[in-house]
Amino acid sequence: MTEIGASVMERDHREPGDRLFGLYAAIVREVNDPQGKGRVRVACAAIAPDYLSDWIQVVQADAGPNYGAYFIPEEKDQVVIAFLNGSTRSPVVMGSLYSDKNQPVMARGADSVPRYFVTPGGHMIVMEDKKRRRIEIVDGTGSNSIVIDTEKNKITISASGDVEIAAGGDLKLSATGSVKVTGTTINLN
Repeated sequence: MTEIGASVMERDHREPGDRLFGLYAAIVREVNDPQGKGRVRVACAAIAPDYLSDWIQVVQADAGPNYGAYFIPEEKDQVVIAFLNGSTRSPVVMGSLYSDKNQPVMARGADSVPRYFVTPGGHMIVMEDKKRRRIEIVDGTGSNSIVIDTEKNKITISASGDVEIAAGGDLKLSATGSVKVTGTTINLN
C-alpha cells in the first residue's frame, strides 16, 4: 500500500502541487503505535485505492506534558482526516464519525440531552441536563456505579461487592438529619 505521512513537524519536501485540501473520510487500520505516541494508521480510498497512512497524530481536546485528554479511535472506526497546510506529509485525524454500523450509545431526544464517554469495554460517564438530571459513572459490568442526582440533591454509590472508604487522616461523617447504619454485623472500634 502507498504510505504517505510523517510527523506534523517534519518539513514537507514534496512539490507545491502535491497538496490535499479539505476533509476526507478514512478507516482506522492500526492503533498500536510502536512509539506509544497515540497515533494511528488509516486507509482512505478517496485519496488512492491503496492509500495507507504512516503513523499519524489524532487531534485531542487537550494535549501537553503530563496532562491532557487521550481518546484514540479503534480499528475499523470511521474517522475524518485533514492535511496540515495541504501537505500530504502531514495528515491528522480530526475526529470520529458515527454511522449506520457504529451508532451512538445514547442519542438526544425530546426528554434527553446526554453528554457521555463510553469505553469499548462499557465503562461509562454520563452527564444529563434535561430529564433525570444527573452525573453517572458506571463500570463495564453495570453492577457498580456512582450517581449524582441533581433533581433529588442525592448521591448514591452502589456496588455488587464490597465498598471501602479509607482515609490517611480523620474521617468525618455528619448529617443534618439522622444517620442510619445497617448490616448483618456492625463492628465499631
